[in-house]
Amino acid sequence: MKHIELDFQVVRDRVNRGLLQVFHVSTHDQLVDVLTKPLPCPQFQLLWSKIDVSEGATVLRERKRDTPQSTTSPPSSSEVNHFNQA
Repeated sequence: MKHIELDFQVVRDRVNRGLLQVFHVSTHDQLVDVLTKPLPCPQFQLLWSKIDVSEGATVLRERKRDTPQSTTSPPSSSEVNHFNQA
């Protein structure tokens, strides 16, 4: 609990000094939901498109140079259904 209290104090201090603005985010627009909740396909694909997630296991490895870099596309409906069933 100590780390939460410290984080709260830091945020409160920065808000009071005008260095940080806090805004309400609707539950419909919570980007973390795509990683934590089973969602209907349209909502999953919408949120997936808003975060920068790459396909494949490239997080810890350098991207292969012989493949062109492309924009990340959201998974297909069948991939979403497989993800939600796992």
